Amino acid sequence: METAAEKGTLVVLAADLRSTDELVSLIHQVGPHIAALKTHVDMVEDFSQESWQKVVDAARSHDLMLFEDRKFADIGRV
Repeated sequence: METAAEKGTLVVLAADLRSTDELVSLIHQVGPHIAALKTHVDMVEDFSQESWQKVVDAARSHDLMLFEDRKFADIGRV
């Protein structure tokens, strides 16, 4: 709640994007204006520990919480 209070927003953006570069770009565009970003890594085609670290670093630079959209037996693409 501290981040939301400091930013003056409770907005959470759902970002079902296909690449970590797209996620990083989005974070830099909207990071100052939202409280959290919901991701779905099953959709990220270039997902790796190294590429995901770029997303984490971008989120940290904007004091942005990340959380993953996980469901039991979910499928990434239909």
